[in-house]
Amino acid sequence: NGVRRGRGHANRPQERDVLSIIGFIIIGIIAGYLGRLLMPGKQKMGFFATALLGMVGSLVGGTIAALLFGGDLELSVPRDLSATVRGESFSGTLRAPGARINTARHGPGSDFEHRYGGGDGRISIETFSGNAALRMD
Repeated sequence: NGVRRGRGHANRPQERDVLSIIGFIIIGIIAGYLGRLLMPGKQKMGFFATALLGMVGSLVGGTIAALLFGGDLELSVPRDLSATVRGESFSGTLRAPGARINTARHGPGSDFEHRYGGGDGRISIETFSGNAALRMD
């Protein structure tokens, strides 16, 4: 039906927080070791210093990428919409009329799920760093 279902996504804010932190640490470790491989000569950095350097580098790089390549989304739907709308964002802002936006307790991230009308259809809105808004026309 063309609708991507959220299987495998963390549905509770606590799970999403833990997965975000674990992902950040893993990406940081990989980035740190890739950086060490690219630098010639011997480095006097241990495992934790390499991981920390990678995490800082991935945070800075991710922030720059979000500023340069992040975009916003506005989805216009008819006022008599009959669908369940689900939205998820890692670091962007979500807006939807009547929906309760859940924000992560620690770190970035927000999501919502709201039924409009009879909820006959399904709409999924996902963004990494851009803002997303649902507008009823």
